[in-house]
Amino acid sequence: MKDKPELLSPAGSFESAIYAFKNGADAVYLGLKEFSARSSAVNFSFDELSRLKRFAQENGKKIYITINTVITEPEIQSLLKAAAELDFMEIDGIIIQDFGILSLLKKYFPEIPVHASTQMAVHTIEGISFLSKEGISRTILSRELSVKEIRNLKKAHKDMELEVFIHGALCYSFSGLCFASGVLLKRSANRGDCAGICRTWFNGEGRKGFFFSMKDLASYKHIEELKKAGVSSFKIEGRMKSPQYAGLSADLYRNLIDGKTRPENWNSLSAPLQTTFSRPYTDNWISGNFKSMITCHDYPSHTGIEAGTVSSSDSTSFTLKLLTDVSVRDGLMFFVPDDLPRAVKFGVKKMFTREGRAVTGEKPGKTVTISAPEQAPVSAPVYKISSHKLNWPGINEKAFPLWQKEISITVTVTSKDITVSASCRGREYLVSKILPVEKARSRNDFKKILLDLFQSSGDSAFTCGKIRLINQTDFDDNSIFIPPKELKSTRRAFFDRLDSLSAQGSMTPPPKRNTVRLKREHSRGIPRGKLVPEGNGKIPFVLFDSEFSQNSLPVIAGKRYVPLMPVLFNSQAYLKQLVNMIESGSTIHFVLGLNNPTHLEWVSKLSQYENVSFFVDYGLYTANSYAYRFFTERIPKLEFCYFWIEGSWEEYLSLIQSTGDTGVPLYFIGQSFAPHLFLSRGCYTNNLNGGTCPASCSRRFTYSLTQGSRKYQVVVKDCITWLFNKA
Repeated sequence: MKDKPELLSPAGSFESAIYAFKNGADAVYLGLKEFSARSSAVNFSFDELSRLKRFAQENGKKIYITINTVITEPEIQSLLKAAAELDFMEIDGIIIQDFGILSLLKKYFPEIPVHASTQMAVHTIEGISFLSKEGISRTILSRELSVKEIRNLKKAHKDMELEVFIHGALCYSFSGLCFASGVLLKRSANRGDCAGICRTWFNGEGRKGFFFSMKDLASYKHIEELKKAGVSSFKIEGRMKSPQYAGLSADLYRNLIDGKTRPENWNSLSAPLQTTFSRPYTDNWISGNFKSMITCHDYPSHTGIEAGTVSSSDSTSFTLKLLTDVSVRDGLMFFVPDDLPRAVKFGVKKMFTREGRAVTGEKPGKTVTISAPEQAPVSAPVYKISSHKLNWPGINEKAFPLWQKEISITVTVTSKDITVSASCRGREYLVSKILPVEKARSRNDFKKILLDLFQSSGDSAFTCGKIRLINQTDFDDNSIFIPPKELKSTRRAFFDRLDSLSAQGSMTPPPKRNTVRLKREHSRGIPRGKLVPEGNGKIPFVLFDSEFSQNSLPVIAGKRYVPLMPVLFNSQAYLKQLVNMIESGSTIHFVLGLNNPTHLEWVSKLSQYENVSFFVDYGLYTANSYAYRFFTERIPKLEFCYFWIEGSWEEYLSLIQSTGDTGVPLYFIGQSFAPHLFLSRGCYTNNLNGGTCPASCSRRFTYSLTQGSRKYQVVVKDCITWLFNKA
C-alpha cells in the first residue's frame, strides 16, 4: 500500500466532483441516474460521467460508480447495458451490494474492479475471506468498527484493500440491515429510497425525542492510527450534500492526511465545513468507546457552528456577543421551547453594533443586535448554519470536454488503397478505401501525419493513442503522399464505424439471458415467522447467549432451524458454539440460515457435517436470477432461499416466471413476518442515560415507543439494540 491512503470524496453532482478533485480528493464515488443507493442525489448521466472521466484522467484521479442497491429481475437488461458502458469507459471500480451484480460483472465484465459496499455489512475476517475468493478487490467496512478491529482485519487480509468511512452522517442501523423505511413506508433503503426513519421523532419514556438520530462521524483524531492500520482508502460520506461540503471536507482531510495540519487545529479549521453541514460530532465507534452518547435527541439535522448566546431580545431582534464572524445574508438558527425544541431559521437582513450603527458584518468578540422573525429566548444558543461567503461559482459541465477511449490503430498502405484497423476488447475493426497513393514531392514524416490526423477524432468516443504504419508501397515511409481530403474521409469513415458499433453495444458480446428454473412453491413455503427461536422475543436469529437452549430452536418436519445472527463481533466464539451444538446433536438435523458473507465463508466447513443443510435467509438478498444462481452454485445442501424481504409479490413473480419443477425453492416471505426495523451496535439504554450505563446493568431491556398511531418495541440485549413493530 502507498504511504498515503486514498482520499475518497462524495460526488452527488458534477460540481461536487470537480470541487472535491480541486481540493485534494484522489477519487470520487458517484451514482448513475439508476441503481444508486442515494436516488435523491442529482447523480450522473453518461454524458456528465464522460466529461468527468476526461478531467479525472488528465489529473491523475479516479472514479468509482455506486451500484450499491438490490436489483430486481426486470432491471437486469438495463443494468447490463449500463455496465457495458462503464466497462467501455474503463471506470476505476464499481461498488456493489447485490451478489447477483457481482456474478453478472464477473461473468461479462471481468476487467472492472469490484468493491463490496458497506451495504453488505462486512465486519469479520471470514466475511472478507469469502469476498476475496469471489474476486472482490476492495471491501468497504461497516462503520461500526474500531481502529483496533480494523487493524486485525487488515492483518488477516494483507492483499485486500480496506475502505473506511472517516467523516459524515451515520446510520443508526447497520447499513444493509435496516428495514425501517422499506417496511413502514415501502421505500427501501436497499433500493436507494431511504426515508430517514431514524431522523424522525418518537414518543417514549415520558418524553418525545429523536432517539435514533445519530451524531456525525469525525475521525480527525484517528487519521494516523488508521494509516498505520493499513487502511487503503479514507472515505467521506455526503452524496446528498452540497459542492461546498465536498470541497471543504476534501481540503480539510487532505491536509490532515498529508500532515500539513494537526488534529488539535480541527475546531478552528473546520468552521467553514461545519457551517455548510454538520451535526454534533462523534468518534465513538472508530475510537472503540462504545459507551458514549452517539445520538442527538433534540434535533436531527444541521446545526452548523455556535455564533453566540442571546443576552437580550424582543419580538423583532436579539443581542449577542459573537463567537464567530456573522454577516448580512448569512443563515442563523435558534430554538424555542416546545414538546420538541422548534428550530427558527432565517437569513440575516439587518445587523447593528452596540452603538446602533448599521453594519454588514462583524468579527468574533463584537456585540451586535440582529433582526429576527420572532423573539429568541434569552440564554438560547444561536447557530450559524450558512455563510454567503461560501456561495461558490457554479460549474458548467458542458465546458469540460468528453472523454475519448484511446486505441492503437494500424494503417496499412498499398499502391492502390489504405486500410485502417484497430483491436478493441479482443475484436478487430477495419475500414478499407481505394484511393490514389503517390510519391511525395518532398520528404515528410508520414507516420506523424497519420498520428496527428487520427488523434483529431472530433466528437467520436475514440481517439488514437498509438499508430502503426505498414508500408506495402514502393516508396519509403517518408515519401508517401495521399491527398489530405482522402485521408480525412478515411478517418471519418473509420471513427463512424467504431462509434456505430459502440452505440449498438457490439463492443461487448451481448450476454445471454440468465434463465433459471425455480420451483413454484411459494404457497407451500416455510413462513419466516415460524423460524423465530422461542424465548428470543421478536429477535429472529440465534444469539447463543446465556438464555439459549437447543430446545428453543423451531422444529419443522423433524428438522431444527437455526437462523444465524448477521452481526458478529466475536465470530469465532459464535462458530465454536454452533459447531458444538451440531456435534453434540448428531442425531438432529440442523438447517442453518445464512445472513451475512461471514456465514457464506463458513459453508465449506459446516457442509461437511451430515446433519447440516442450509437456507438463504433475509439478511442476504435473493432478488434476481443472478443472485439466485450465485447462491445455488456455491451452497451445497441448500434447501431453499427466501426472496428479498422488501420485494413485492409482482417482483417475486417476475423471478419465478420460468416453469418447471427443478432447482432450489424460492419462498416469498410476505406480510405475516415482521422483521427487525433497526439493528444497531449503539446501546439504546446507554443513550437514554446520556451516554452512561446504569448501575448493575442487566444488559437486558425492553422499551415501548409510539409515533402517531404506530407502536414499536425496543429490545436491548448485550448492548445490541433492535427496533420492532409492536403487534
